[in-house]
Parts: sequence; structure tokens; C-alpha cells
Amino acid sequence: MAFDAYQKEKAVLDHADTILAKPEGVDFEKEYRVMHRSYAKLYRLLRRLVAISDRMEKYLKDANRTISQQGKELVEAHDDLSNRNLQLEMKINEFEAIFNNSAMGIALLEPDGSFDRFNKRLCELLEELPNSLKERKLKDYLLDFGNGNGEEVGLPCPEPGEILQLESRVKTGGGRVFVAELSGKSLDPHHKEAKVIWLIDDITSRKELEKLQADVQRIMQHDLKGPLNGIINLPEIIASDDNLTTQQTELLELIASAGRKMLMQIELSRDIYRMETGSYVFYPRPVDMVAVVRKVMQEYHGMATDLGVGLLALYGGRAIKPEDRLVAAVDELLSSVMLGNIVKNALEASQAGETVRISLEEGERILLAVHNTKPVPAQILPVFFNKYVTSGKKDGTGLGTYSAYLMAKTQSCDLDVVSDDTKGTSVIFSLPRY
Repeated sequence: MAFDAYQKEKAVLDHADTILAKPEGVDFEKEYRVMHRSYAKLYRLLRRLVAISDRMEKYLKDANRTISQQGKELVEAHDDLSNRNLQLEMKINEFEAIFNNSAMGIALLEPDGSFDRFNKRLCELLEELPNSLKERKLKDYLLDFGNGNGEEVGLPCPEPGEILQLESRVKTGGGRVFVAELSGKSLDPHHKEAKVIWLIDDITSRKELEKLQADVQRIMQHDLKGPLNGIINLPEIIASDDNLTTQQTELLELIASAGRKMLMQIELSRDIYRMETGSYVFYPRPVDMVAVVRKVMQEYHGMATDLGVGLLALYGGRAIKPEDRLVAAVDELLSSVMLGNIVKNALEASQAGETVRISLEEGERILLAVHNTKPVPAQILPVFFNKYVTSGKKDGTGLGTYSAYLMAKTQSCDLDVVSDDTKGTSVIFSLPRY
């Protein structure tokens, strides 16, 4: 402060002593006023001092409370950090246990493809010691991605956020060759040049089993065709007699038709196998898609009636007319089965009173859409056409949409699914025009 209250008070007392010592000739009224002004000024200064002292006391109390609260918060933060460090340590230990004891090989690769980390199972799969792996790259063991067995193409790098799955023959350090399934994901979803973690599994036994199953299936298909020839041909021989009623003739035709359909399905199953293995040869032919839609409508009319679901076919937004014709460069059988699978799926997903629409639209390409009012579950939508993906159906296998996808791609048709809670679900084929 810019004053000293003690000295001011002493000055006033000294002045009073002086007056008392020399009472003669002193103007007491004047001196009193001087003293009054001095004491008034002193009083104001003392009040200001008290006010400042009170404020300082309040600020000190507030500061102490703040410091105490911050100290408490620091203790709590320290305890929370200690708990988090403990949890992190436990998670790291769990991760290390899973990493090192996984039944699959795990490799964390640098952006250049060299090994950053790997687990014991990978060393076992590749028949290498840890020090040997550190000096090589994963692609060096992959026969189908260039390890000196042809042109060097390198191991594909997953796009940010993508899980990349592929298969490759692997040649181990000991010279053994096996088939591996690899699943890779970038650790940084925002940058392409980032570390990638790969899961490697030996699927040789599974591939051999799949081949055996395919061989058994082909044998059964071949053996079934013999009895089917009798089912198809005998009704025609029996129907040639003149002693049959009209109803009996119709029943024989139904038997023959069912046999022909079964034979067609056997042939189609062989074709699906060829499509999956890439050995199917597709020859586009002129096919009237209006006729295909009518055929599918007739085939699934009974199912729609039993479910109480409407089945409507449209051409350009209106009902199909007898003279309508729209030719695509596809295969009639594949197109019929492809469309039928999606229509069946839509009918099964519908409630009584709802309607499934089959729509044809003419343009540079032919758009064929199947719509129903039920949305696809959010977790199913990204993998809607994948094999074995199904939801909400008691006996669903997920093979109907998968085979439709397979047949669409075989015929150079684009296929997409659009679904939301408001508009329902539409599966849309884009077919090449003839």
C-alpha cells in the first residue's frame, strides 16, 4: 500500500502534543479541524485496509478450496490412470497369450512387406526359425504371388478399412507346399501405406474335402440321370395307349415334367460348380425377359397364394401386356433360375397382404428389379449375396441369393440390393441388351 497507518496516527498525536504544550495563541478551532481532517483521512485509510484484508482472506480461502479440490482430482486421476494401466497391462497379456497360442499363423508386416512381428504358429507353418523369418518377406513363401516362380507381382495390400481375403499355395522353408487362406487388414484405416496384419491358415485338408465332396456330387448327378430317363420317357410310352382317361394323361405329363425339371436342376448344379471354379463357358443368346418374368410368375403363383402375398409384374411402370417383348443377351435357364431365387426370397420375407413386384425397365441396359416391403437387416445388407448368409428364415441356407449372384456375374449382369426401413428392399439386375 502507498501509506503507513501507524505513522499517520503518530503524526496526529505529535501534533496534538504540540498544541497542548503551547496553548497560548493557538486557534483551537482551526487545529481541531486540521485534526478532524487528519483523523477522517486516517479512518478512510483504515477502512480501505480492512476491506483489502477481507478480500485477501476470501481469495485465500477460495484458493485453498481450489487447491484442495485440484489435489483431490489429481489423486482420483492418478488412481484412474493406475487402474487403466493395470487394465492395459492385462489386455496386453491377453493379446500376447492369444497372439502366441493362436491356431492360425499371424504376421504383422511393415509397409515394405517385411516382418515386424509374428507368432510361433507362423514359424511352424512356414517351417522356419524366428531369425530366418526376420530376414525375409511373407510374399517370398507365396507361390501364387511371385517368389521367383514367374513374374514378380507382390502381395496385394488391403485398402484402408478393407479386409482382404485370398488363397495361395505356400512353399515352406522345408520345401513342403500347402494351400493357405490369408486375411489381411491395414492397422491404419486412413492411410494405405501402413502396417498390415495377416492371418494365415493351412486349408489343404479343407480343399481336399471340398474336392472330394464335389467328386461325390458329380458321381451322384451322373448316376441319377439314368433313372430319370425312365421317369421322363415312360409316361410318354404309357400315354400312347388309348385306354387312359384325360386325368391320367395329365398326371403322366406332370410326372414327365417333374422328371425333366429334376434333370434340368441336376445339369444346373453342375453348371454352378463350373461357375464357382471359373470353368463355365457362357454363350449369350437372345432371350425375351418378358417371357422369363411370365414363367417365374406362373411358377411361384401357388407359393404366393399360399402365403397370402400378392405377386405383380410390371413393364415400364404398367402391367405387362401380351405383346410386350424385351430381349436380353443372356441364357434363358440361368435367367429363370436367377430371377426365381430372388422372387422366392422376397415372397418368404413378406407378410400376408403385402405385394412382391417384378419390374422391367427398358434403357441402354435392361433393368429387372424385384421389390418387397421388408428391409434387410443392417448386419446382413453388406454381405447379402455372400454364401450361407441368411437371417430370420427357419430353413434358410443363404444359397438362393448366392446362386443368383453367381448366375448374374456369369451372364455379365450387374446385381445390387437397395434397402431401407421406409422403401423396403429392391434387388436390381442390369442385363445386357441383345
